[in-house]
Amino acid sequence: MLLILLFGTELTDVSMWTPDAIALLGGTATLGIVAQAVVLLLFWKRTGLSLRPDFRWRGVGLAQTGKLAGWTFLMVIAGQLAGLVQTRIANLASGEGVSVFAMQQAWLLYMLPYSLIVLSIGTPYFTQLSEHAHAGRKDEVKNDIERSIRALGFFLAVAVAAMAAASVPASRVFTNNASEAEALAPVLLCYLLALWPLSVLFIVQRTFYAYGDTRTPFFFTLFQCALVVATALGAGALATAEILPLEYLAVTIAFGQALASIAQTVAASLLLRRRIGSIRSRAWMPSLLRFAVAAAPAGLAGWGAYLLLSGPDGWMTADKLFGAVGSGVIALVVLAVYIGIMALMRVPELSAATEIMRRFLPRR
Repeated sequence: MLLILLFGTELTDVSMWTPDAIALLGGTATLGIVAQAVVLLLFWKRTGLSLRPDFRWRGVGLAQTGKLAGWTFLMVIAGQLAGLVQTRIANLASGEGVSVFAMQQAWLLYMLPYSLIVLSIGTPYFTQLSEHAHAGRKDEVKNDIERSIRALGFFLAVAVAAMAAASVPASRVFTNNASEAEALAPVLLCYLLALWPLSVLFIVQRTFYAYGDTRTPFFFTLFQCALVVATALGAGALATAEILPLEYLAVTIAFGQALASIAQTVAASLLLRRRIGSIRSRAWMPSLLRFAVAAAPAGLAGWGAYLLLSGPDGWMTADKLFGAVGSGVIALVVLAVYIGIMALMRVPELSAATEIMRRFLPRR
């Protein structure tokens, strides 16, 4: 955000990245990591564990760790190459409509609920899941998978609804005017199609990690990357042949990304089922369906609030700050309706979600 305020949003060319801009981006990223470490150290005593550095590395299993990290590194490389293909194809629309920069901003908005919800809530489940996997308690592993998917699904359903309803004002935070926000919003909506499946993928992938297997995740990630490249090349070919208008190129690429992620989740789930047996999808799929039933009208209520209070030409798209405030208002409407419907349906996950939220709030 500070980078955008100081240097603008038109950093679309390498020549525009001055040393000051690069230093600001790298420096703030590093300071963010330092801040995370400081916060962890401040609350470390509450865990009851002692922290003592140990530099005796012989015999700690670095060889096995290196092998696991090798597959992870290849996974990152595959993802970067697929992203590079997407970028080169999206550049075809530069000057004609939403292009690379717009896709990057939409991706940042898309990853916001993933970072806040999936990583913060899913990581503690991963710790428990790893313990059970190491002990060979397969039934407990399956219980952990079920509980974690249901917990993440509860929160992500309302997050997707809120982000979809506030797609235009939220996009306004990263754009220069209302028309650009309206053009960016469809890209965000396409990305959001895969946010819910991505939470399932997070748990499935971490289950493989709990068993010390990073090789299998590499292959189903490679499968996803191949689909990403194929859809991007297909969109580029259609645009070059003037079948697909350039203003819809970024939206098509984002839609292809979402489809690839959904296919990756299905493939990963099937591979995990081959390894540990049933992952009890019949137990958690009905819960996800209930969340969707509650999230749909909540999202419509949020969209209605946007149209009623502002609309495309109203105050929510007048400025970046108003876009952020408007997004917050819409999110509150969506959350209120979602919780109300869940309470009326008397879903058991509501009390469990309340207990999870209490853990993240101050005790007082």
